[in-house]
Amino acid sequence: MSAAVLKKAESDKKAVEDKLAKEEVAREKAKKRVEEALMNKEEELEAEKKRSADLEASWAPTTEESDDISVLKSRAEMAEAGFDRAVEQLKLLNPGLKVDNIGLSSRIVDGQLLPDSPAEDE
Repeated sequence: MSAAVLKKAESDKKAVEDKLAKEEVAREKAKKRVEEALMNKEEELEAEKKRSADLEASWAPTTEESDDISVLKSRAEMAEAGFDRAVEQLKLLNPGLKVDNIGLSSRIVDGQLLPDSPAEDE
């Protein structure tokens, strides 16, 4: 084998080893990013589990209230959460909508929020 071929082979080997080292470093960085993302998601999941448990505990009847009262209380809280979600949807569908005085009896007419007055129902 000639010296030139041997030198070229050694040069190619060195280039491949350098490329392999760079790819290994990139692999380790990617592995760290994935592990950090998983850790963050696990923390988010634990926070959501705690939040859910706290909500369930807040809906549970206390020693001072009867089961009927606790059911009404939890239903009222769920209705309020549903109303808040509906308001968020209205904001998405009507970007310029002002929701300062929004209430359960408000209505939207031609993209404007109007308070519902008792005189209009009669």
